[in-house]
Amino acid sequence: MVQQPLPAELKDSLEMINPQKDIEGITSASLGKLFVGLETLNPATAEACMEILDYYDIPIKGQRAVVVGRSNIVGKPVSILLQQKHATVTMCHSRTRDLEWELKNADIVVAAVGRAEMIKGEMLNKDSIVIDVGTNFIEGKLLGDVDYDSAAEKVKAITPVPGGVGTVTNQVLMRNIVKSFKNLNQIK
Repeated sequence: MVQQPLPAELKDSLEMINPQKDIEGITSASLGKLFVGLETLNPATAEACMEILDYYDIPIKGQRAVVVGRSNIVGKPVSILLQQKHATVTMCHSRTRDLEWELKNADIVVAAVGRAEMIKGEMLNKDSIVIDVGTNFIEGKLLGDVDYDSAAEKVKAITPVPGGVGTVTNQVLMRNIVKSFKNLNQIK
């Protein structure tokens, strides 16, 4: 496993990972397969977001999803996974003009922008499902990208930080290890 983000001079080192052993789904081969809809090991955190929606029977088809963040390990992959489940996806980021409008009109929000508590409750609508992927350490405290206290009072459902997406990501990583082993050893 490779801890990201990597320094610019090491970015190409990701391509040294054998795609069959890419349990994080971060190589261009894995991401390319995801993009075109082929079987692959998906990026673990993006897959964890989908697992949470599935576990709680959150409808995705026809829903308006807003993904805040455009990283190759969460934002972009989760947008593809949501599209594959027939959501209409809008990609946003920290410089999106009128981010609040985008969020207020979203059924599903995936916050993966990397800025502590950037998204406030008043920016969301009461029917939103919010998945907070943020991991920001501020003065020794782990905070999400969503101001949990103000958002939890307003939205239909929200994942906490800590104790939300990260725990599911670990389970997806374990599943990807087993999948990789089975694929490499041609075990069904």
